[in-house]
Amino acid sequence: MKQQVRIYPSNTTTPTLNNSDSKKINLGFCFSGGGSRALTCAWGQMLGLHTLKLLEKARYISSVSGGTWASSIFSFLPSQYTDEQLLGQYVEPQNLSVTAKPGKFDINKLGEHSFGNVPADTGIDNLLVTAATFIAKNKSKDHQWLWTDIIATHILSHFDLRAEGEHSWTSTKSFSLSQHYAQSTFPSMQPSPSTFFYLREGRPFLIMNNNIMHPVNSVDNTKTNIVQLPNQATAVSAGARGKVPNCESLGGGQVESFAYASTLEQKGANISPVQVNLTQPYALVDIVSTSSSFFADALATMFTAKINDPMSLSQILDQVMPLLTDSDKKTLLAELKSNVEKDAVSNLSTALVNRFKNFINKNKLNEIADFIPRNNYWPIGETSQNYPDTLYTDGGTLDNTGVIGILSQTDNGQAQQEAIKLVIFDNTSTPLVKKSNIIAAGQAAPLFGIDYDNTTGTYQPFNDSQKDPTHPAFRATSLIQVFDNTKKNTATPFERLVIGLYNSSSGPNRINNSQPAFCRMELTTVENQLANISAGRTVEVLYIQNAKMLDWQNSLTDESLKSQIIAGQQAQSSFDSSMEDAELFVEARYSLSWDSDKALEDKTLSLLKNPAKPFANFPYYSTFFKIGLEPKESNALSQMWAWAIADDASSLKEQIEAFIEKG
Repeated sequence: MKQQVRIYPSNTTTPTLNNSDSKKINLGFCFSGGGSRALTCAWGQMLGLHTLKLLEKARYISSVSGGTWASSIFSFLPSQYTDEQLLGQYVEPQNLSVTAKPGKFDINKLGEHSFGNVPADTGIDNLLVTAATFIAKNKSKDHQWLWTDIIATHILSHFDLRAEGEHSWTSTKSFSLSQHYAQSTFPSMQPSPSTFFYLREGRPFLIMNNNIMHPVNSVDNTKTNIVQLPNQATAVSAGARGKVPNCESLGGGQVESFAYASTLEQKGANISPVQVNLTQPYALVDIVSTSSSFFADALATMFTAKINDPMSLSQILDQVMPLLTDSDKKTLLAELKSNVEKDAVSNLSTALVNRFKNFINKNKLNEIADFIPRNNYWPIGETSQNYPDTLYTDGGTLDNTGVIGILSQTDNGQAQQEAIKLVIFDNTSTPLVKKSNIIAAGQAAPLFGIDYDNTTGTYQPFNDSQKDPTHPAFRATSLIQVFDNTKKNTATPFERLVIGLYNSSSGPNRINNSQPAFCRMELTTVENQLANISAGRTVEVLYIQNAKMLDWQNSLTDESLKSQIIAGQQAQSSFDSSMEDAELFVEARYSLSWDSDKALEDKTLSLLKNPAKPFANFPYYSTFFKIGLEPKESNALSQMWAWAIADDASSLKEQIEAFIEKG
């Protein structure tokens, strides 16, 4: 379908500023990535803010990966669901129980439309069966949509945000700001509730983050580096406002959200409107899946480990077989050269195994995965052209805090800009501890130009080799500094952040991890062309990091619940507890192939055969090996965070109220 659509060049217009609610305070909530842990933390944080009537005071929400799972559901929640159904109610720790008791909240129960139904449905076994069924039903050319299909099935469908289209990975609905906005902006699309999901009235303006992959060969031809270009989608527009270093052909602005994956039908795209061919409107499932596409890599490792284990393979075959239609079976059997009439069941199993093995062999991840979602992309500019099958990385592989996206989307390019306040929820899996150094703020470090080691807490500025996309030592995160880190007195801003997080978590009694970890700071931006961020803007930050809160935990009066949490905390982590899971997978994704990393495959299978105990590493649930959470695990984590925000016993409550209400 040919369509005239609006574009928003970075140097002329800022659609987020123009269409967000300027009557609200200039405040944004940032929800980091981290799978079901990040979604569940965000659930509790939203519940705490909602309890204090602070949640909708914000003008913006910016989210990444698992944080986008939460923010997309909250922001576009259909009108038939209430906030109370989605968020539940805050319950004081002494009233939590793991069994049904009079006057107590049974944390083994979930409401029918609770946020907790997402992690309850994303157990590894569920995901692997969905993946195996998808591979069985679809040809290899469509395997790029595997993760999108999983997001549609296990995340968005719980809240009627899927609207399945011609294929299981497509949607009949795009998304927009409101019906009034859509009808006045692109009336020829005949927008209605049957063709668009609309941002729920009164909600903050949502910014969802992923990154465009730009491969660059190193000068010695030893590797292909991936430069990541920050890319955002909102209810109004989608695209990259910045530019890749030494590559003027990408970025430069945004287009109306529904037309993001369209095909440009003219030469150049620098004057609005432009002519496009719209074959499939860009949908929530597209941005939510690419914002969290990092998990597709983890799933591939898990799938490989399962298929290469005879007992696990047999279990998967038994679960997939009943899900196949007669047409599916006919297609699979036709792929065999043997006589299928002799033993149809045996041959069907053989055909399925062949499909699985071919998938594994095709997706070795030597450079870029074949099963990561991709779309046609065209930048904004005079020489714009189509880039079919553009690949995306998870938003969290570059900036896992959401800060880049909100600063980029609200930057008007002027020397003097309105200060912005950010409440940043860093829902990390890295424990806040003190070894020789304090382990804290590792996800924030690149925003200050810092190369950080999450294992040791050591850090130093990124060097020139790490910042050079043509050098073998290149690190994509070296290009995302947005905050000035000049030392004042005895410490840099980043050092003050680390110390502040540790000190606040120790509480008045100086017991580590007794209270929430937070730090309030005033920062100044530096210029960043990759993200289209100007220098000199004042950013007031309340940075809040996931950590144990022993004052909450010790207030539990249900001894069974308390003992289960303590037992889980004492259990061995899926990986070393001082290491971010993501680091291992990033290395595997960009440096190794799966078949050359047999140790990782063996470890994965071992972990799958011996799943983590309930509450393992609470509240630092593993991003990958606890992607599925029992109701009691997600209820406990969300309630701990609601306590941190809304309970008088939390030292954070007064701080967050003052930050939002009083300035």
